[in-house]
Amino acid sequence: MLIKALLSLVLTLLQFLFSWVSFPPVPAQVDAVFQTLIQYIGQGIGFVWLIVPRDLVLVLLPIVLVLDNFDKLYTIVMWILRKIPFLGIE
Repeated sequence: MLIKALLSLVLTLLQFLFSWVSFPPVPAQVDAVFQTLIQYIGQGIGFVWLIVPRDLVLVLLPIVLVLDNFDKLYTIVMWILRKIPFLGIE
């Protein structure tokens, strides 16, 4: 619930910041290629869900992403903690 509220706050902030930007329309050929690519990705995900249950994939995917990027996350957290002077972390 808290994460959903934070994400909606971030989305609202981004919409406010970029509301003045207007992009030109995408050409029809580019849109067709993009839709085909999305369709292929959807079919591939459907094939994965035949082998591995969808609920299991949706739970394990974030865990795998965090574990795969743990070194980067650790570096960012330590950088933030070093910026707080009274903690004394060096």
